[in-house]
Amino acid sequence: MRILIIRGGAVGDFVLTLPAVALLRKRWPNAHIECLGYPGIAVLGLKRYYFEAVRPIDYRPMAGFFIPGQALDGELRDYIASFQLVVSYIYDPDQIFRKNLLRCGLNDAEEDPTLASQRWNGSPPLLLCEDPRVVDIAATYHFAKPLRKLGFLENEILSPRLHLTEQDLRFAKERKGTSPDRLVAIHPGSGSESKNWPIKKWIELVGRIREVEGLRVLITSGEADQEELRALRREFPGELWIEDALSLDQLAALLAQATLFLGHDSGPGHLAAAVGTPSILIFGKTDPLIWAPRGNHVTVLYVRDNLELLDLEEVWAAIVTKLPLT
Repeated sequence: MRILIIRGGAVGDFVLTLPAVALLRKRWPNAHIECLGYPGIAVLGLKRYYFEAVRPIDYRPMAGFFIPGQALDGELRDYIASFQLVVSYIYDPDQIFRKNLLRCGLNDAEEDPTLASQRWNGSPPLLLCEDPRVVDIAATYHFAKPLRKLGFLENEILSPRLHLTEQDLRFAKERKGTSPDRLVAIHPGSGSESKNWPIKKWIELVGRIREVEGLRVLITSGEADQEELRALRREFPGELWIEDALSLDQLAALLAQATLFLGHDSGPGHLAAAVGTPSILIFGKTDPLIWAPRGNHVTVLYVRDNLELLDLEEVWAAIVTKLPLT
């Protein structure tokens, strides 16, 4: 069984799609599953339970699949046709990508009543996710909806889980070192300023955490979070453990070493939750009932309109609940 998952999108979207892939893996444990997506993100599943291989979606020959009537790259057509099942999560309002996939010899699953009984023959079925931008149920269930055509149970518990390798774990333990202190990982950005708790409050919170004996602070950062990082460096010159150049698999492994994670509705927040780290996530513009990670180890602080209204003491109370300080 060869299965292709086509998945663009950001880190959080990718992680929230993994439960759907897990359902396929559970149904066909020995299947060869590949991801056509962004390698820097899909690495989270590569040789880590989900995918045997990853192929980049952002390389030149793929461009023809997004143009109506375009001549398609022959090697890519053969590649896509080599799978017995294709599931696409590409936002495709004009159906251009879908129509070009069908030109590769795929079968339109919308027209095939035999999928649930798994008796499909001939051309491989194409399953499409409904508009991935318009989600009205928990995102993990929304992204699993295409699999209903295969007769998957709808009462499955769908929580993302990242499967770290021994190499991942060795990297993280070496990076963390032998300090006995409990590690508090903080990601003060999100890639969108409107999702961020004010940096002045993060600075105050970091200062308070650093005063607690036995706690060690790790600041993680990405390209979109440099302003927040500069502010923290100005406030604590040379005093913080900062990681701002890790790959996503390295970051996930390091977050798994943390006793607690603090952040926003962001990719690192989803990584921390998916490796099982107790997490406190601040949500504002996005609905946590849809987009927040699930699990008893995740606490969501939701301020619907203005994140400045979230008081430091409320965050501190959540920290004390997750991380007793006595």
